[in-house]
Amino acid sequence: MGIPRFSLVRTGLAARRDWLEAMNLIAGSGAPVQRAGIGMPVLVVQDPEAARQVLVGDAASYERPWIVKNIMSEGLSHTLFTSEGHEWLTRRQRVAPVFGRAQVDGLARIIASAIDDQIGAWKPGRAEDMQRDLTDLTLRVACRALLGADSADDELGRVVRDRFEVLLAWISHRFSHLAAPPAAVPTPRNRAMRAAKADLKDAVDQLVRRRREAGATSTDVLSLLLADQAGGDGPSDADIVGECIGFLFAGHETTASTLTWALYELATHPDIQAEVAAEGARLDLGRPDLFDAVDQLSLIGRVADEILRLYPAGIGIARVAKTSTELCGHRVRRWTVILIAVYLIQRAPAWPDPHEFDPQREFPTQPAGAGGAGYLPFGWGPRRCLGARFATIETRLALAMICARWALTYEEPSPPRAGVMPSLRVDGALPLRLDRRV
Repeated sequence: MGIPRFSLVRTGLAARRDWLEAMNLIAGSGAPVQRAGIGMPVLVVQDPEAARQVLVGDAASYERPWIVKNIMSEGLSHTLFTSEGHEWLTRRQRVAPVFGRAQVDGLARIIASAIDDQIGAWKPGRAEDMQRDLTDLTLRVACRALLGADSADDELGRVVRDRFEVLLAWISHRFSHLAAPPAAVPTPRNRAMRAAKADLKDAVDQLVRRRREAGATSTDVLSLLLADQAGGDGPSDADIVGECIGFLFAGHETTASTLTWALYELATHPDIQAEVAAEGARLDLGRPDLFDAVDQLSLIGRVADEILRLYPAGIGIARVAKTSTELCGHRVRRWTVILIAVYLIQRAPAWPDPHEFDPQREFPTQPAGAGGAGYLPFGWGPRRCLGARFATIETRLALAMICARWALTYEEPSPPRAGVMPSLRVDGALPLRLDRRV
């Protein structure tokens, strides 16, 4: 029996109206692998075992599609996230220790300090767009933890913040308008992006030189990269600038998405919110082993895990076959695009009440768990997200600190609408009411 087909045209038209409708069209057949119905070499995977075969068991047969690498390279330049093969492995091995266990306590303290400064400026009453506020928070955390610069109080940090937002908007537009002119075409949008990119690289380069000249040591990522460079076999300045910009992208956009959906769900589940607030109030931010303390936040950890299941920031993972291979017994020709539907896998019927927010549910210990319940919000295999530990610490700390200080209420008549921009975000604003906890 061949692979069932779905209508790419119908699905594409549905996606222009509502991407959830498009996903539901694909999910309708329940088939683990589906083929686009107009002759295009596109397969959609919504089965965790098939995803494991692509991302782990047969990972060497696949790479990321050219269009994904091209858009990211145009927006961010050449970084770990845009490289492949031996170059990717070399870059990953070079920067992996920066996010290792030995560094996480120092990073956790930086993250907590940035969160405290940001939420300390919030005011009681109606917050018109909590998504915007959380994006500011995660960018401030990223700037301070990655570059040692404050996006609110440091001049170079403000330049990084402002120019980076232009790049992020451009990347979002390109992923949602694949036929838009590439960066080399001098449209007004592209010219603005290229100017912002040049300013951003110059600001990060100045931060690198400022840190080296000051001779100061810190546990932020920039200091750790410079220490590796001083050892004689580390990255060049250009590599450091590029990787820092790449980490800014990976380190704040997706976490802002996770926190936005988490605060919405907690605002609509006041009993769970109260328990989260109580657990957060017990957290001792002054502990020298802060990572261990954060790791022991049982309920908050389960809330974060459940949000990543319901609202994975990356709704899918794209690969293209470098050579002819097989997938679930079917032949896959070279250049076939594989779209692993993470969103569908994590809301499949194998999960009890898959569309409900339930932090007490059981999570599989492996990405493909018993009974077919799949969980891979950070990817799987060799290219699993390098910053997963960083994102986990930030998400848990932010939920603990926000809920310990603020009571959240959602007063709108209908739930927020989801959109892909390119991570899974609220389409529009997320208004929440904030009240100080006694």
